[in-house]
Amino acid sequence: MDIKSIRKANLRRLIDEQAGGVISRFARHVGTDESYISQILSEKTRGNVGSKLARQIENAYGLEDGSMDSLPNPNQKFIEMAREMESAPENIQISIKALLKSCSS
Repeated sequence: MDIKSIRKANLRRLIDEQAGGVISRFARHVGTDESYISQILSEKTRGNVGSKLARQIENAYGLEDGSMDSLPNPNQKFIEMAREMESAPENIQISIKALLKSCSS
């Protein structure tokens, strides 16, 4: 997968995850035009997410520099959940660990 395809896939994912699939909400948060984002996503115009827009998206959503240029870690959600579990009350942690152990058996 080339950089253009990766950035476009990340754009689609972020619109879904961060803006509930609403392009106008996403564009407003990033500080760009809805029509520009729509053109990028259109199969007819075949626009691309350039470096400037990629960095703008990363800044707007507090993402690491360059994160638009690579596919997300497929285990990222699991990693985030594990981090959240560390701050859960001990009885919840014990219950989750028991559940995970029973699933792996």
